[in-house]
Amino acid sequence: MDISVRESLRAGTWLFLGSITVSFTGLVFWLVISRLSGAGSIGVASSVFSSAAIAGVLVSAGVNIGVMREVAAKGPGAVPPGLMAGLVLGAAASLLVIPLCLLLGFGGWLVLLASLYAGLNVVFVVLLGVLQGLAMFRRVFLIQVFSSFSKLIVGIGSALMGLGALSAVTGFTLYSIVGVFSGLALISPLLHRSFDARVFREILRLGYANYPFVASSQLVTALAVYLFAFLTGSPIDTGRLYISLMVAVAVSGLAGSVVAASLPIGTRSQSDPYGETYRLAYGITLPVVVAVIPFSSQLLGLVNHDLIAAAPALSLLLAFTPSLVMLSTIQARLNRYGRKKDLSLLGLLRLGLLILLGVVLSRIGTIGVAIAYTLSTLIPTIAGLKLVPGAAKTYMAYQAAPIIPLALTTLGAPPVPASALALATTLIAQYLTRTMIPRDYITTINEIINVTRLINPRGK
Repeated sequence: MDISVRESLRAGTWLFLGSITVSFTGLVFWLVISRLSGAGSIGVASSVFSSAAIAGVLVSAGVNIGVMREVAAKGPGAVPPGLMAGLVLGAAASLLVIPLCLLLGFGGWLVLLASLYAGLNVVFVVLLGVLQGLAMFRRVFLIQVFSSFSKLIVGIGSALMGLGALSAVTGFTLYSIVGVFSGLALISPLLHRSFDARVFREILRLGYANYPFVASSQLVTALAVYLFAFLTGSPIDTGRLYISLMVAVAVSGLAGSVVAASLPIGTRSQSDPYGETYRLAYGITLPVVVAVIPFSSQLLGLVNHDLIAAAPALSLLLAFTPSLVMLSTIQARLNRYGRKKDLSLLGLLRLGLLILLGVVLSRIGTIGVAIAYTLSTLIPTIAGLKLVPGAAKTYMAYQAAPIIPLALTTLGAPPVPASALALATTLIAQYLTRTMIPRDYITTINEIINVTRLINPRGK
């Protein structure tokens, strides 16, 4: 196994552990909030979060990648310019989110907290880019753990006080506050370095060269929820869509995290680990995905009984996570080689599809937006597949596998036999196509278990 692939697996595992901590505490968070405040509160809160996310993406999409690449290439000297970029753009996001919230009919404390959350979240994302550029993957994990539990404690406490949707917004705002101050504490020894205006400009150029693709990738969740809330005015349906999207992303989280880690690692080592990273990382994720799809109703029921109606949407979203992760792989490789035109074209294609299909299909409810999300992922993935050499066979094999449990679930098959059949079929197909053989499982799992021994000592 190539050393950059090994390092991507280990570094990605730290990112995944952080992500799963965020997802697990988020599941508990939403479970308690929905029980105490109702599904409508989830819809209101998710609309506010989506407004903040849209504001952040509109002003800063791609800048975290620019920061990550510059820090990885030029070292600690790029940290002060990177932080300055985060502060300036965070201030812009704080202002932009206000009219977005007002447009949905929100006001008062919800708007004030949304403004604070939007600005701090931009700074937080930039700080995470700095830490990844420095290969401090374990510290990214620790910050996410600390921030997530702070959000959980404060959010639940606020819900117990009867604050409703405001309790969720308060918890998420604290998440960003804790994350920003923790990140600043870690990089404080590097802030005495002189500010390099040339690096600052290069960060912005690199970031905005990625703008269309990164904006579409991040807006695809936030904008879908925001548009759905705006077009339907239904808090409960909006909450169903938001939770379904979050569950689908969480289930495929390991593969997505490894692909994300491959970007700074591939850039720093001047290597090309992307196709192999996708094969191994999603290869061990695929059995989990196909086994979980038949239990979509049960997963949503754990959060709130009112969310079960979104089970068909969740099943569809899970079935096309191979395309979602492959699209992230394409993005990572294009960034590695600086292919700005291809990034822009794919980004514009995805964003255009999401908006067009979302407006049309939202009329049929949550499943309609799920279809729009799926098509806005699938079509750009197929269009850009040739940009990752040798990945076509693996991708097609992986994308075909979840169709079986999706079809069985749609036809009403009992979840246990459907899950067992889908799992057995997937493992056999992986072996016959040689996309993932037993030795690959053993090697990949071994690298993940040995996560504490990152190859790059700066990750310690």
